[in-house]
Amino acid sequence: MNPKIRVISDILLAISFLVSAISGLVLKYAFISGPTGRDMLFWLLGRHEWNEIHFIANIVFIILVAIHFIAYWNVIKCAPRVLKQKNGK
Repeated sequence: MNPKIRVISDILLAISFLVSAISGLVLKYAFISGPTGRDMLFWLLGRHEWNEIHFIANIVFIILVAIHFIAYWNVIKCAPRVLKQKNGK
């Protein structure tokens, strides 16, 4: 696979992970559970909008992980052999 595609997919993978982690932390710590937290806003977004951001970031992350595995399949395929040679077995 083209090295540019690998680099772009790796950067997007990192970005989607960060968006997912940040939105997860916002959902966990910025909103009060129960009915009182329904109308709260954090950075002008409510709980449902943060849930949507978190969900979409996770879907993008899963797709990019699949692309990452496809892009680095030869490395993954050869890793056991290389590790076996390094261990001297």
